[in-house]
Amino acid sequence: MVDFMLQCLRNDRRIAHILNTADYWVYTLLDPRYRDNLQSLITPLNQERKMREYPDTLVHSIVFSSPTESNVASALQSSSTCGTAMGSNVALAYANLYMDHFEREYVYANPTFQQNALVWYRYIDDIFCIWQGNHTSLQGFFEAINTTRPELTFTLTYHNSEVTFLDTKVLKNSLGNLSTDLYSKPTDCNSLLLYNSCHPKSTKDSLPRSQFKRVSRIVSDPELKATRLQEMSTKFKARNYPADLLETESTKILYESENDTIKTQKKP
Repeated sequence: MVDFMLQCLRNDRRIAHILNTADYWVYTLLDPRYRDNLQSLITPLNQERKMREYPDTLVHSIVFSSPTESNVASALQSSSTCGTAMGSNVALAYANLYMDHFEREYVYANPTFQQNALVWYRYIDDIFCIWQGNHTSLQGFFEAINTTRPELTFTLTYHNSEVTFLDTKVLKNSLGNLSTDLYSKPTDCNSLLLYNSCHPKSTKDSLPRSQFKRVSRIVSDPELKATRLQEMSTKFKARNYPADLLETESTKILYESENDTIKTQKKP
């Protein structure tokens, strides 16, 4: 794949001015401001080896360096001392590289975390954690990770019986069993695509099924699931979706959900 890409680049007159075409496919992954400063990182002779080290190189040379410690960081000195430009196509990759390094350095090695955290799930900058310690230990851990890096600020929301994570509400009953429900912010409004919009009909017809499936996957209680599906159907009706389409798709999802439950129960 790489050889084919390089061959296409060499034959493309639009980029003939680039002297080292073997590096171009790497440079396109980066913010344009950094391209002239990465010649020392990747050369044709050690390209394969450097690409294996690429994530760590980015973390240490771009994210964790001060403006005086590398050419890459120096390029940012006039506007920023850390991070990447707003809207950059590599911002998400940098964020995940940064957080992965941060977790390995400051979270997983923390003794309080090791003693009290049962689960730790992160989606970009949202974290879901189940903590078995008391409030004091949780606050202590929170303050510890909140004072390690000046460019990071965590906020903490916790509860003994329910907590939200993205579009999911996790609840704990009196027996300690967990269940999940659909969560919407108080400011949420019905922004589903209008059925009389100019989008392709296939796109509009597929939306109810995708949203019904999302409800089915999130809501764990069967009775509550039927209620949430009905609520979602009402939202679609308010956006002029045909009633027969909604009825057909919601029925399919309920049937598939029941079959999945039966299959799960039959497993030894």
